[in-house]
Amino acid sequence: MHIAMYAPALPSTGSANGIVTYARIMQAALREAGHRVTVFDRFGIEYDDGRVEPVGPDTRLPARLRRAKERVFGRPPTEWPVTFRHIIEKIHAAHPIDVLEIEESFGFAGRIGLGIPVVARLHGPHIYGKDACEPPEIARISAARIVVERGSIADTAGVTCPSPKMMAATLDHYGVSPVHAAPIYNPIPVASPADTWSSAHCNPDQLLFVGRFDLRKGADIMLRAFDLALQRRPTLRLTMCGPDVGIVGDDGEARCFDDYSKLHLRSETQKRIAYLGAVKPDRIRDLRLQSTLSVSTSRFEVLAYSLTEGLAAGMPILASDTFGIAEIVENRRNGFVAPVGDAAAVADAIVEALSDRARLAQVGAAGRDLCAGLLAPARIAAQTVDFYRAVIG
Repeated sequence: MHIAMYAPALPSTGSANGIVTYARIMQAALREAGHRVTVFDRFGIEYDDGRVEPVGPDTRLPARLRRAKERVFGRPPTEWPVTFRHIIEKIHAAHPIDVLEIEESFGFAGRIGLGIPVVARLHGPHIYGKDACEPPEIARISAARIVVERGSIADTAGVTCPSPKMMAATLDHYGVSPVHAAPIYNPIPVASPADTWSSAHCNPDQLLFVGRFDLRKGADIMLRAFDLALQRRPTLRLTMCGPDVGIVGDDGEARCFDDYSKLHLRSETQKRIAYLGAVKPDRIRDLRLQSTLSVSTSRFEVLAYSLTEGLAAGMPILASDTFGIAEIVENRRNGFVAPVGDAAAVADAIVEALSDRARLAQVGAAGRDLCAGLLAPARIAAQTVDFYRAVIG
């Protein structure tokens, strides 16, 4: 089977993006199962033999006229053009595509229009992912995205999602019933022994937060929870890494880490936090081995790799009860779970988790076992191929 897969960036770029990570792992697992897998983005193609071919913009007359029109008149927010259709045509011409998988964003999945069966992968529908407070222009674009995403889900040959709960909620919200729809988790390989977490080698007071500094990732909740936990366990430290997008306050102003911390945290708390900004994957791997608990306080997440990578390394995790991770993690057995948006509950969970190092080790090992079974790439690839075949008929 020849499978084409769209991603926001090619896997070889190492982009810190969950969809890109998913594409990289799936490409390897599907190839191992004997299938041809071609991953592409808006600018190029990554073949299953590792070759990368840059591809420029579509130079055909209709595309050039569309771009010229947009420069003069702008573009309605519901008309995001499929600017990479010529790339799909190039891949298909070289070796016919049996099925194409693409994320649901901007309605692309329902508008490929090349006679190729298309599967929409719900990595994070905008009905859940948009910010609660948006400026008027952003709110207008968000509303348009929701409209086109609904059409995309309704018009594709099949729909998959890494969260059974989110899939059911999304299809119900949009009032669509695809003929082919299945929850399929995001795959993750377990870490090598050298990269596996050990309670004997980590700092017992070190917490780790991996994610953007923004509202969606709940960075503000993390800071409040850490401040509360620190008052009960004064030796705690927190390392945060991820792009600093800023947290939007009630006044509509986005404040980056330094300004937000000075405004909302005690000086003693500020001294116990190391904010590293965006760091490379190797650095995150090292931080996991050095820290005792990985904490995610996201308001919305869909089986995030920032958490499953920790699970796969045998590291204890604490996650907010959002889509995906809380559906597979059993609290206090293979991870810890706290209510979304509840800083006090997160602080309680941190203090409780760190109070018993023997249990932490057991929880970490159970999390790794969870990945080795439920989220094993070979298992996920087999489920995905079965779904593709049902879609193709």
